[in-house]
Amino acid sequence: MKLFQTVISTFVIIVLCAVMGMGCMLAVYLIPVDRMQQHLTTSAELLSLESTHEPFWDIRGYTLDIHTDSLMLMETADNDSNHSAFQRSLLCSHLTDEKETDEFHMRDFLIAYALHQNPPCYRVTYARYWHGYQLWLKPLLYFTDYHGIRIFVGTVQIILTALLLLTAWKKDRKILLLLLPICGALLLPAMVCMEYMSLYSIIIISAVVMLKRQQCGWYFFLLVGVAVAYFDYLTYPIVSLGILLLLHGIIQKYHFPEMILFSSAWGIGYAGMWACKWILATAFTDENVFLDAWLNFAHRSADNAYLQNFNLWDIILKNVRYFISSPAIWLFLICFVICIVMLFQQKKYPQKEKIFACLFVGVLPFLWYAVLKNHSWVHAFMTNKDLSLTITAFLAFIMPYNIKKPLS
Repeated sequence: MKLFQTVISTFVIIVLCAVMGMGCMLAVYLIPVDRMQQHLTTSAELLSLESTHEPFWDIRGYTLDIHTDSLMLMETADNDSNHSAFQRSLLCSHLTDEKETDEFHMRDFLIAYALHQNPPCYRVTYARYWHGYQLWLKPLLYFTDYHGIRIFVGTVQIILTALLLLTAWKKDRKILLLLLPICGALLLPAMVCMEYMSLYSIIIISAVVMLKRQQCGWYFFLLVGVAVAYFDYLTYPIVSLGILLLLHGIIQKYHFPEMILFSSAWGIGYAGMWACKWILATAFTDENVFLDAWLNFAHRSADNAYLQNFNLWDIILKNVRYFISSPAIWLFLICFVICIVMLFQQKKYPQKEKIFACLFVGVLPFLWYAVLKNHSWVHAFMTNKDLSLTITAFLAFIMPYNIKKPLS
């Protein structure tokens, strides 16, 4: 009976989230785009000073995705007059070059379009994603340009990160050994790249909630999965699951079956929210979004890209090369040394249950790479962040105790 109630309530929660998410999207799509078009012009002037994949501070591991940021701006300011606001919120169309190739860069097209160079173009739809970031991007682009948006994004990320670290400090300072390396790997790119903002914010906010509430179960992980599917642009979503599993293990206990259960909740929320978008978009537009989603999944799971074949080992090596070029690796090493010292001082070595739990979290990035091979190869500049989860799982593994005292 309890299982039946959980199944029904899970289904109802996902449907309600989809309905509310659709309502929010419709609301922001009612905002006029005239001023957004003006701010697109000033944004183009800033984007012309940057490359498509710009290493932040010349650090390869902190590569920014200017291509996708440009795509987000084009979607946000799109002035499609052939569909209703409701349909536009489902289709999320944008203009693009009529001869889009592997060498095509949306940044270059945005600059040519916004600066009235009249590039050849046509409108395409992007209905398989929710594009939940429009909830904050459309209002921001209405009032400011890309530079102002970056200032806002950076400020929000700094505040959220400070809140998380302060909460961890109050809970137990040892938790910082796990959170500092994650923040070091993810924060700086998320401060200046819109694509990374939504997922990083979800990770930080959900971690704060878990630290404060301590008891977070099925529905919490379900809602996190829903939020990631709604807001994220397929960056490194698996980190949002893994870091919460590790925090739960430290705060409460490492229980492997429970981790599988919570992972299932996250996965159901994530997949269920995606499916709801495909159902809505297929039902209320002329698009067959299920077919588009399947074709894209087949493309992103292929073992080739740009006329080049690769295997899982090649994908891992490429992501590792990006990851170790980040200064965050030094944070991991420092925290590793501290954990090793604590381990030998406490002489409390990991139990079997903890070994399986941390191993499970540690291999999640590689499972993600194995499924989405093409995506993990082409976008290694951002999917390398998944590896921060593997190293954090190792830190949690050698941390010699659980933390159970309440927040003061």
